Parts: sequence; C-alpha cells; structure tokens
Amino acid sequence: MGQLRFLVSRPDRLPNSAVERIYSAAYEGIPLRSQNRQSHSTLILDRDTDDSVAVFVPWRVAGHGELVLSTTSLMEREVPYHLEVELARGTLSRLRNQQAAWELAGLDVSEEFRAQYTLASASFCQAATCQSNPAEAADKAVKSIGQTLDASELLVRDYTRQVLAARHQQTAKLPTLLACNVEEQPLDDASAAALLSTFNAAVIPFSWRDIETNPGQRHWTMHDKQVQWCRGHGLRVCSGPLLAFDAAHLPDWIYLWEGDFENLHSYVFKYVQAVARRYAGSVQVWHCSGATNVPGAMRLTEEQRLRLTVAAIDAVKAADASAPVIVSCDQPWGEFLHNQDLDLSPLHFADALVRADLGLSGIALEINFGCWPGGSQPRDLLEFNELIERFAVLGLPLLVLLTVPSASGPDPKARSQAKPVGDGDEAWTPERQDDRARRMVSLLLAKPAVHGIIWNELSDAKPHGYPHGGLLDAQDRPKPALASLTKIRHEHLT
Repeated sequence: MGQLRFLVSRPDRLPNSAVERIYSAAYEGIPLRSQNRQSHSTLILDRDTDDSVAVFVPWRVAGHGELVLSTTSLMEREVPYHLEVELARGTLSRLRNQQAAWELAGLDVSEEFRAQYTLASASFCQAATCQSNPAEAADKAVKSIGQTLDASELLVRDYTRQVLAARHQQTAKLPTLLACNVEEQPLDDASAAALLSTFNAAVIPFSWRDIETNPGQRHWTMHDKQVQWCRGHGLRVCSGPLLAFDAAHLPDWIYLWEGDFENLHSYVFKYVQAVARRYAGSVQVWHCSGATNVPGAMRLTEEQRLRLTVAAIDAVKAADASAPVIVSCDQPWGEFLHNQDLDLSPLHFADALVRADLGLSGIALEINFGCWPGGSQPRDLLEFNELIERFAVLGLPLLVLLTVPSASGPDPKARSQAKPVGDGDEAWTPERQDDRARRMVSLLLAKPAVHGIIWNELSDAKPHGYPHGGLLDAQDRPKPALASLTKIRHEHLT
C-alpha cells in the first residue's frame, strides 16, 4: 500500500467532485487504482503500489475553464508536495518536452510563443523557490499554469498551421473523412442543410434496438431511406456502431440471454451479418463495435466483450469482405480504471484486437469531451495530441468520434447520464464549444494517422447521446461550431 500527499493552498481551484475524479498513472498514462480523500488542506491518495506516478487533477484555470492537469512523476515521501507547484511543474514540463520534439522534427516556433514561454518559466521559478510560503508559492504557480497553457495553445497553433501547409503542398484537398451522426430518424430541412454544407460523409447507427425489436424480426424501412438519401446527395456512408452494450442500442429481449453466452454470441453474429449483407456495397466504412472496451448494460467479462467484438468483425468480413472495418474505444484516457477492477486499458483493448490479425482497417477513439461520468474529462491540446500519438503507435489509421458540450445545464433529450463538467466562469457555452471544436478538429487534420473525424451528434432538438453536444441547438438553430466546421471543410477537405 502506498500513499501520496499534497498540500492544497488554493482549494477554490478544485472543481466540484474533483477529489473523486483525481487519478494517478505510470509512464504509459494508464490510470491506476486509488482511494482519494481530503483532510482539511491535505489531499491524500491511497494506492495499491508505491511506484512513482504522475497525478492527474481536475483544475480550474482562468481563461481556459476546467482542465485535467498532471504533475511530473512523483515518488512517495514524508513531506507533502505542494499541489499547485507540482501541477505547474508538470504542465510546463509537458510543454518543454513537446516543443523539443516538434522543433527536432523541423517546427519553426513563433516569437509570440517564445515570449509567452519565458513568462511561464519565470513564474514557475518564482513558485518553486518560495515554497516555504505556501500561499505565495500557490499564487505564483497558478499564474504559471495559466501562462503555460497560453503558450501551449500558441505552440499547437504553430504546429497545426505548418503541418497543414506541408500536407497541402502534396494535395490541394485532404482525403480525411469528416462525418456526422444522423441518428435513425428522418432529417428535417435544417438538419439536412447543416449536414450537406459541412460534411463529406454521414454515419447511420443501425441500432440493434431499432432494427430487431423481436428475435429474427428486423425492420429496415427507415434505414433504407437514410442510406438512399445519403447516397443520393453524394455522401459517403459509415455505419454503426453495429454492436454496443449500452441500453440505447440493445434490444430489450437480448437480456434474456445475459447468462447464456453462446446464444448471445450467436444472436450478435446473426444480427451484424444481416445488416452487413443488406447494405454491402452501400456502406463505405463498417463500424463494427463501439464502447465494448467499457462495462455496459449487460453483465459481461472483459474476455466476453472481446469475443463479441471479434464476432461482430467476423460477421461483417463474411458479408462484405472489401469494405474497411473499424472498432472504437470509449473514454480512451481510461479514467474509469482508477476505481474499477479491470485488466485492459483502452489502449491494451485496441492492441489485443490489432495483434489478433482480424483484418481491422482502423481504430476509432470516442471522445465525449468535457462530460463525466461516462465521458472524457476536459484536457488541453497537448494532452489531446499525446493521446492521438499514443494510439497511432498501433500502426492502423485512426478515426476520432467527437462531441463537445455547448451548455452546462440539464438536457432532457440526452440519453447519457453524463453531465458537462464546469460551472460559473468555467461553464460551457456555444462559444466555448466552438473554440474547442475548431482547435481540436484542426489539430486532428494535421495528423496523417487520422483518416476520419466524426461529430457524434447533429441536433439537440432530437434524442441524442451526450448533453448539448449537437451542432444545432434545441430549436434546430445552428451553433457557432457549425460555421467553423463548415469553414474547415471548405478550406481543407474534398
């Protein structure tokens, strides 16, 4: 049993429920199990190991909202660490490391970045050298964190601009897929106009719950119309996920087979194969399974979820051998691991499928940004970049399924129980959604490993997955993020 302790001088910077969302991670960034508690001004992490780890902490940053920041690797010691100073150290260290890596690869950083970096470094030095006065050190560290994140955004801006310019020297328009989930309902005029002006592809979920309401009785009318509409308007069609273990996708009758895995396996294979056979030649990308790396509405072991994922892949390959096949990992940072007894991180789950040589064409990362629990806590762009690079090591093309909230209040039409994190000055707004979406999508386009970007929700006016994640609001009016994505599409994509 190990323990890490931190002195917290600025508890106002810790958001609501921050203590339960804090986690530690080793070198690979995979969260480790811990029990977190706060005693007066001391934060305590009780762990199963005494190894050195980095600690990831939700933190309020003026001008940036709530973000998960991390320390450098810390060993156990008797004297508590100063949390603010260690978060400032970790944030600045990540920036230094990424700057060095990108400059080594040929990046020309701007003078604006260098000036901001100098300010951040000076503030951190002041914080680190006055820790005998915790309040003063905390104030200097908080200042350094804000300055470092400002510098990080400038560095990512320099990287994105230069890499996109280099990519456009090879091709006028990038072949990257930019798609949106159209759900399983007719598109009204507003939704259709938004889709056609912004995206070069559409995602049709083919939800098992909607198609097979009773065993063997399948209903195709709505899905036939969706496929025909997309193809008639020149949109490439992506499917799925065909298999997902959340209540919104599973038919009610399938729970009868929860304790009979062999029959469950048979039903999964038959359903996925039926969809693939019907739409073979009409679907350009088959998304076989989604979020099967996390526990769902059925009581299944990790091995069983892996086996059912393989069954879905095999069923599609048997019905449409030529079309690309992908699977997706939900919550790819793996925050859920710190309080759940699971063996496989999202990266290890994906790696197991890749090593099995099943004929996968790509791996998708589902990032429901800024939502908790069940989504991904918000992070800065350097952490986002590091996640993409980590999964790119698998050697397959990547797709990113993305949503970002535009409000922090209740959303009665959202199916997920996840809530947007942040309140007060850190609350989500349409403008914050726009800013975050624009920066993230631009960075993804600069990544040659990323072959597709899918916005997971089109409209808040219809039932949808995560709160306030649509590009149209509850009255089907366009949000600012829609215009930004439209501009990105016309500047960079076919």
